[in-house]
Amino acid sequence: MRLIDAGMHRRMPKVDVGKVGPMGGIFLMHLQQLEPCSVNAMAKATGRDNSQLTRLMQTLMSKGLMTRTQSEVDARQAVLQLTPAGHAFISDAKAVLADIINGMLS
Repeated sequence: MRLIDAGMHRRMPKVDVGKVGPMGGIFLMHLQQLEPCSVNAMAKATGRDNSQLTRLMQTLMSKGLMTRTQSEVDARQAVLQLTPAGHAFISDAKAVLADIINGMLS
């Protein structure tokens, strides 16, 4: 795990040009798995409460990585989704992680 962590710290700055950070990356990876989803579903998946996620979501939306829209089914619910830039960020981050792990295994 230390080698993976060190590799991510060394190589992610090239991918994370928007300064998403570790929690932002984890949030986006969860969102990719669950999308479209509600804020409550993300809170449960990340182990954070809605208020903790609000600031993070605002930051990620301002960077163009995700959207938050009103549900067409239930106006009380918000629907979270990745943007194309969010999908690209996750793809790049996963490629870096896979490369690090492959390097460790070879």
